[in-house]
Amino acid sequence: MLAIVVFLICIAHRSEADPMLWGSRIRILLARRGNLFEMDIRKGQCYVEDEVWGSPCQMDERSVNVTLNDVLKQSELRLYSGDSLYSTVFFVPNCTFQKPGKDEVDLKTSFPLSRFLRGQTHVELKFAAQGAESESWAFFYINGDLACYWEGRTIIRSERSFCRDLTQDTQSDLRVFVVTITRDYKDENSTFQWSTLYSKLVVTVDWMQEGE
Repeated sequence: MLAIVVFLICIAHRSEADPMLWGSRIRILLARRGNLFEMDIRKGQCYVEDEVWGSPCQMDERSVNVTLNDVLKQSELRLYSGDSLYSTVFFVPNCTFQKPGKDEVDLKTSFPLSRFLRGQTHVELKFAAQGAESESWAFFYINGDLACYWEGRTIIRSERSFCRDLTQDTQSDLRVFVVTITRDYKDENSTFQWSTLYSKLVVTVDWMQEGE
């Protein structure tokens, strides 16, 4: 039996600027069996390598609406705006998070990946990478701009005052970054990307809507 999922991804924009124009700059990638494949939307259908992957599908200057016929055929979906990763969707059966591979991001630590915080001015975010003793790299981006960069647990580049060394969770074998973000009032939405050399995720925060 096919498992069907429909989800809507809304574009983020700053209230003092024009909305982003998507067109050819928007790319949708899905991860399957360790490889990334590009998804196209044509005539109301999603295609991967000329195979119909789902319908109805739609893209305009404000949103992407994707229907996937079988959620078991991919593990992750990524939405890029230009070179910036805007959103990530992970398909986790029964919400049972598996232990990530060495130096991969830990999904469970950052869950949920979408927050709706109307009326709030701060949000606490938590990120982790597998390997408490690892010397591999990790990166933190805000709205596509690099904020912090680490080698192992040591901060190497700091563009924001909150950047600091990662902490160790030896019991879970994780390197952990906890940060409290204050809303920039120009932003109606914010994206926070946590990346290693091997995987990445994005937490999106909508400051204008409320919900779960």
